[in-house]
Amino acid sequence: MQIRHNPIIAFLASLKLTTVCLFLLAVLVFFGTIEQVEQGLYLTQQRFFNSWFVPGWFIVPGARLIIWILSINLLVVLFTRFRYSWSNLGLILSHTGMVILMLSAFMNFHFSSESFIELKEAEQGNQASDYILWELAVWQDDRKFTVKERQLSLGKFFELDGLKVYVKDKFLNARYFDTPFAGRILKQLEVEKDFEKNNRAITLILDNREITLVGEQEATAFVTINDKQYIFELRRKIHKLPFAVQLLDVKRDLHPGTEIAKAYMSKVKISDQNGKRKFTISMNKPYRSGDYTLYQSSYGKDLDGNEFTVLAVVKNSGRLLPYIASLIISLGLFWHFGQALLKYLRSRNA
Repeated sequence: MQIRHNPIIAFLASLKLTTVCLFLLAVLVFFGTIEQVEQGLYLTQQRFFNSWFVPGWFIVPGARLIIWILSINLLVVLFTRFRYSWSNLGLILSHTGMVILMLSAFMNFHFSSESFIELKEAEQGNQASDYILWELAVWQDDRKFTVKERQLSLGKFFELDGLKVYVKDKFLNARYFDTPFAGRILKQLEVEKDFEKNNRAITLILDNREITLVGEQEATAFVTINDKQYIFELRRKIHKLPFAVQLLDVKRDLHPGTEIAKAYMSKVKISDQNGKRKFTISMNKPYRSGDYTLYQSSYGKDLDGNEFTVLAVVKNSGRLLPYIASLIISLGLFWHFGQALLKYLRSRNA
């Protein structure tokens, strides 16, 4: 294809476009690193890297838009600028590897999740709670409805089993406090830098009734409307696992003479369609099953002295793509520079 005859394709395949995108990414990384000190990792990611445009900046594209443009740029270059021959195989492989690397970023952004499962000894579970995202779960008899956090917009209505529900108040971080004069009040708190520590709260109005749900404190409410009983629960988003985890034993090793933990270990039994097996998860020894990886996160004791473990659950469907991309890029560079070296040696011997 002759790209000079098509100005749009010529622009998309331009090396200048590549240079501008890489420069803008460098700027975002610089300012994002500085912002992270004040705002924390999650909010910085949302503002600079997960957005199409950076909020508060005048028409500055976010990393999400830039990476899309770079991906299109790489694809157009791959199909228009190269002549497919053995001499160009190295460059073709390198660019193909970079496209796969962009694809892995897409897979990670849209299909990965990070959650945790907390278990006491002898307890079993197959559901993990999201670190960041929350949801509203509603039960009516045997029916269950789930409303995602992004649907709970402040000052907006949403439909639920034929009911119109109005979101009167919504807080990223709030808790109930007992006061000597005003009684129990709901107080909005500053948003934590460690975003997973924030406790959601929401006030809903339905059928002229007002209910307030405060996650991790009073997250459940029972409401009867038209002779139907509804159960509302504000909770962290639930991820159902394709296997069940039972905690058999949890141990904590301390540094000698201190209460500082040296290592945590959880002996678990994994049950899935392939049967049951025992596995020990430690701080440097995760458990892997398909797209899921379980890491030892923390250890604790409840008020009754019962030990419990917290396992981080990471789902990443495209976990192998970065390795494949790196291998292809390395082969491409090896081929390209190997050809250049052979050409140089032949010219010297000529």
